[in-house]
Amino acid sequence: MYSWLLPYREQLPSDRRVWPQALLLAGSANLGGLALAEHCAAFLLCHHPAESSACGQCQSCTWFQAGHHPDLLRISKEPDEKVIKIDVIRDKIARLSKTAHSEAAQVVLIYPAENLNKAAANALLKSLEEPKAGVYFFLVADHHASLPKTVLSRCQIIRLKASNALAEKENDDTVDAWLEDCIAVALAQQNALAVAQKWASLLKEKELCAILYLMQDLARYQLTRQHTFAVYEARKNQIEQLAARFSLAKSVALCQSLSTLYAETIQGLNLNFQLSLECRLLDFAG
Repeated sequence: MYSWLLPYREQLPSDRRVWPQALLLAGSANLGGLALAEHCAAFLLCHHPAESSACGQCQSCTWFQAGHHPDLLRISKEPDEKVIKIDVIRDKIARLSKTAHSEAAQVVLIYPAENLNKAAANALLKSLEEPKAGVYFFLVADHHASLPKTVLSRCQIIRLKASNALAEKENDDTVDAWLEDCIAVALAQQNALAVAQKWASLLKEKELCAILYLMQDLARYQLTRQHTFAVYEARKNQIEQLAARFSLAKSVALCQSLSTLYAETIQGLNLNFQLSLECRLLDFAG
């Protein structure tokens, strides 16, 4: 979990018996809201949790790290849909009535929550009003104000702030150098394989996060033609250059690919990091 998220985690109880059953992480675009939700979900599902985190070794943690925990229900819009529809909510909620695979908990993770349409939000509200024991809801929203007030009133809200995340990124020169090389590859100014070879042994968590944040800034700009909520607003000229080169579909695909690379890397699942990095940078260049 990112270091700037630790103060937010400290706001939440270490005793799972008093954990809020509905938690909204608000203002989380590029700030790690989803990562914080996943960290907390792993903690709630873990069979032998430490003071504020999962043990990383039990059967539940093994399922979680592999990306297919049977008691973690992820809800997002379908690839060909613009919103999260009521049928998706009903299907997931119905699964909560079945016996959990783990004795610890069942967790529902909705991201981005503002994609819920009115009917879906109303269907979710019923579960928030009468939560089943051992069931926890995490709503991660980039723009939480668009959620119905009835849903907001049922959630404990944690508002993430940009200052903590940006301060850490701005203090690291290697992040800027890495981003410059990636942008140069995308603009056909550097060779993708040469950049991959240069960085394969140097990349750390924050550098991988940085390029993911930049691509999210790009996708958001392509959707809105504005740099609102951009993490790297100072790079808006470069983002506009990339927008002229990439389609929105490609930007979204790159975000997903980079997110997978990041997850595999921090979980120790990536057995050939340089090859994976080469593939991503070749996608940038293509």
